[in-house]
Amino acid sequence: MEANPPSAAERLGASVAGVAFLQSTSLCKDLPATALTVLYEKAELVQYAPGEVIVAEGAIDGDLFLLVEGYVGLRRGVGDAQLQLADLERPAVFGETAALTEQPHSASAVSATECTLVKIPGHVVRAIATAVPKFGKRLALVMAARAKETERKAPSGQPAAGEQVERSS
Repeated sequence: MEANPPSAAERLGASVAGVAFLQSTSLCKDLPATALTVLYEKAELVQYAPGEVIVAEGAIDGDLFLLVEGYVGLRRGVGDAQLQLADLERPAVFGETAALTEQPHSASAVSATECTLVKIPGHVVRAIATAVPKFGKRLALVMAARAKETERKAPSGQPAAGEQVERSS
């Protein structure tokens, strides 16, 4: 189940806490005022209940997410099983590869608790990454670290030895 589309009151720019959070993240610190303004206008605050799929593996929406509150699990399907790739908490970022490359999401993100996230459309992420190279570089570093961790946990798409695999019913 996907979160309800945000109302105008849920736009990031309408939330003082959301704006403060965005400015405090390592991804967005020191961004020019024009880039921050675009983020405030285009980003949304979204909420998910525990167990909700935030983004499904293979989805092509290309959105970037910043975790404001709660915990999110990143999972990748392996046959009839799912491999837990990462457990994320504030101020984690996910969806960076899909947002930058316009490729399908390589893993599912599922809320482990009630979550509040900043959702930034992929086209906005790409425009800011082009206009502000340090933003793009920061996202590329997140991508590289995530790819390295994923390969460590699941080389060649297989669970690592002794890795916990969750069976789907």
